[in-house]
Amino acid sequence: ADLSSLRAVTFDDVVDKTSGHLILVGGPAVNSLTAEALGLEFPTSGVASTIPENKAILKWIDGAFGGSNTVLIVAGWEAAETQAAASVLQAYSTYSSDLDGKTSVEVVGTTVTAVGADTSAE
Repeated sequence: ADLSSLRAVTFDDVVDKTSGHLILVGGPAVNSLTAEALGLEFPTSGVASTIPENKAILKWIDGAFGGSNTVLIVAGWEAAETQAAASVLQAYSTYSSDLDGKTSVEVVGTTVTAVGADTSAE
């Protein structure tokens, strides 16, 4: 994939959250856009956050902000779990068979488990 046009942004840089695809890093306790995409109040932590304890999630949400774009949430129970999920995403080619066609996966260390629908058969 050509990632040459990709750029890192902060919350302050996001003027129109529906203008393109977004990767949201951090759970609903620390990222207000993640909370909104998950339909939660900001901040939301603990069990109510929908992130499993001592795990992380990679979750794809189509039309999260009312547009036609996709949001990818990279979030963990704690910062270390978020970092593990980001590492899995960074090594996509290694984990592609675990990630392709899934709407949500859980990450524990370097283990990836599908928990959302497998859309690859559609």
